[in-house]
Amino acid sequence: MTPIDDTPTIEASDDLSLFDTETDEELLPVWVIGVPALLALGRGALLLAGVAGGVTVAYDALLIGVAALATERLFAEASRLHDSDVDWAPNPWWYVLGGAMGVTALVVGTLEDPSVVLARPTALVGVFVVGLVCTSVVAGPVFLLQRRRHRTKAKAGTDQD
Repeated sequence: MTPIDDTPTIEASDDLSLFDTETDEELLPVWVIGVPALLALGRGALLLAGVAGGVTVAYDALLIGVAALATERLFAEASRLHDSDVDWAPNPWWYVLGGAMGVTALVVGTLEDPSVVLARPTALVGVFVVGLVCTSVVAGPVFLLQRRRHRTKAKAGTDQD
């Protein structure tokens, strides 16, 4: 008599599913894209309240970490939609680069003396790189609103058929 083996076999195609966007969506939902904008509003509230020191450093670290994850998720979701056969095919680079330029403009605009950053190209590139990481602060809400608008249109179109 041979023993019955109940362990599932893993095929090569099953291993690739770990890197599939559907699996990533379960691990990091789409709504995460909007969280950095909310955190940025909280950062503004801390600034207005006059909070300084370690609290703001820790909050900034949290904001940048969450923004990096959300930016990656934004790029992955926009790429997935772009490569699929849906009506709305957003170009992920418009959101990432547009958001980076928006964050860069916000940072340079809030400095007391923006000429310091504008006069040194390396400083401006550094601010832009941070803007790339934090692009979801600006582009995240825009992407989520566009995504919702196009999904609502698609649902309305299928209901009329």
